[in-house]
Amino acid sequence: MRSFHVLFRTFSVLMLTVLSLMTVPVLAQDDAQCFDQTNQCISGAIREFWTQNGDLPVFGYPVTAQQAETIEGTALQVQWFERNRLEIHPEGVLLGRLGVEVLEQQGRPIQTNLTENDIAPEFRAYWESQGLDLGDEGVSFRESLALFGYPISQALPEVNAADGERYLTQWFERARFEYHPDTDQMVLLGLLGNELLAADDNPAPPPPDTQETPEPEPDPSPSVISGPCSTNAPDITEGAHVWVTDTHPTLGSEVLACAILVRGNQMEADVFYNFHIQYSLDNFQLLAGRTDNAGLGMTSFVVDPSVGPGATVEIEIIFAIDNTNVRATTTLITQ
Repeated sequence: MRSFHVLFRTFSVLMLTVLSLMTVPVLAQDDAQCFDQTNQCISGAIREFWTQNGDLPVFGYPVTAQQAETIEGTALQVQWFERNRLEIHPEGVLLGRLGVEVLEQQGRPIQTNLTENDIAPEFRAYWESQGLDLGDEGVSFRESLALFGYPISQALPEVNAADGERYLTQWFERARFEYHPDTDQMVLLGLLGNELLAADDNPAPPPPDTQETPEPEPDPSPSVISGPCSTNAPDITEGAHVWVTDTHPTLGSEVLACAILVRGNQMEADVFYNFHIQYSLDNFQLLAGRTDNAGLGMTSFVVDPSVGPGATVEIEIIFAIDNTNVRATTTLITQ
């Protein structure tokens, strides 16, 4: 009889152990929130963080399961979302610096000297209205900074990778702001998580063989400006230069604005620039592009007829290179 009781207690303990193990997935399933759109789920600390700090508009849907990855040399549990990457650190859930990562991957300059004062007017209200929940009253500056980080670029028109359209865009440490005036939201966040994952699936080709015979150094003498921009072109000296081919245009006419950045006696090719055309305090245009292979930037615009004749219009060029902005200005007078 005693052996029977021992056997019964042993069997009971085993059954309770099995039943307790069987309940673990049920609890995890109850905690999970799943999305048919991507066939992925979120749970635990990541779900709590996602829910409390902006959910779909800020992070988008999950696009991977929670998984182990090495981020900046540290092994972490992470989960990717359409717009960001959530990382579980010893101090809690943190956001990936995807704005920085995408620009580095694209080989584009990152401006590290910008502050909240450099946020474009189109994006400031959105930046200030969103933030991580740190317990402050309303949405504080530090909460917005924790969510998005500082700007790392000026606001420039860019072609969007998702739809091929051009939008005013500003990059932040953890996000990319896009101005969509034809939508109810006006400001949307770029799909940086999707873009980084797609780039990992389609890595860039290896660099060319560095043992090839190097091409001869270019002639250090300054280039000559020819073509449409030769009219009113300045002397090619060190620094940034901007000019217009018609300094007294009629209202509603098209004007060609030209710019160069000279460093080391050479006009810099393939440099991002932003044209800022200021008619008045609240009437301006933003245009952007890159200098061509010869180092020349050209942008045309139509003079706003509403400013009337005799108006002085200021045109500023801003080159973004080596984490700095290099500027130059010129003016025209309307007729």
